[in-house]
Amino acid sequence: MKRFRTTPYQPEPPRRDGGFSVIELMVAIGITAALLLGIVQVFNSAKASYSVQTGLAQAQESARYAAAFMQRHLREAGYYPFAQTLNSTIDMNWTLLPNQVPPPVSPASVEGGGMASDSITVNYFSERDCFDQLNANTMTIALPGNPAVTAPNLWHKQVTFSQNAVNNQLVYTCAYGQPTPAGAPPVQIANQPMIDGVYTLQFLYGLDIDNDDSPDRYVDASTVSGAGGFANVVSIQIGLITGMTQPVSTLPVDANPINLFGTNFPETGQNLIRRGVVATVQLRNLTI
Repeated sequence: MKRFRTTPYQPEPPRRDGGFSVIELMVAIGITAALLLGIVQVFNSAKASYSVQTGLAQAQESARYAAAFMQRHLREAGYYPFAQTLNSTIDMNWTLLPNQVPPPVSPASVEGGGMASDSITVNYFSERDCFDQLNANTMTIALPGNPAVTAPNLWHKQVTFSQNAVNNQLVYTCAYGQPTPAGAPPVQIANQPMIDGVYTLQFLYGLDIDNDDSPDRYVDASTVSGAGGFANVVSIQIGLITGMTQPVSTLPVDANPINLFGTNFPETGQNLIRRGVVATVQLRNLTI
């Protein structure tokens, strides 16, 4: 009889269900947390860089706009067509004597002193009013040998630039109206903020001492009257500090003073960006 050898019964080992052990889960969570932390740091770095670039752009754009707007009007100072003739009715339908023209740079310009902002006032004649609209009042010019031409009247325009220290704004004040024989300014019709983020506004006046139509030295408004008067002013230097209108937490703290015309304007200690700008304007109607 043939015998068969048998092996004892051995139960199968328990099968392991699919999944992760606690240790594997802890490792995976740690790796994920590290990756998320890196992503957050990269995001915060990009956000801070974006805030800096935005702050710089805002400060520079405010400076460009403010300087360009003021330069446009300051360059017109002293534009008096036919002012040196005894009769200006040909051009403006009214009579003007040379000693009756308003000063190009008005003595009403104010030196703030120290770190306080200055203001400047200039006079000229223009066919455009305070809102840059053509004068609705017209004149007819009929020069010998030429056909008659109708054009807007040239009226007296007085413009003042100042700074609102409470709201950090550049303020534009304008008066426009028919010239008076005494050269008195017309009635004010505009007084409005033009741009935010202007922290200070400073002016220096270039004096022509030797009558060569170029500035010999620059002084503030308080010194002009003692150096020959505002009639000798042929150029103006503008000093501006512009910046962001609101602090941003991701920006560094403003910790650097800014020097304008020899005066240090202290840091704000806030999370914002400021920039100092200086521009020189030649009064083209008073210089060569």
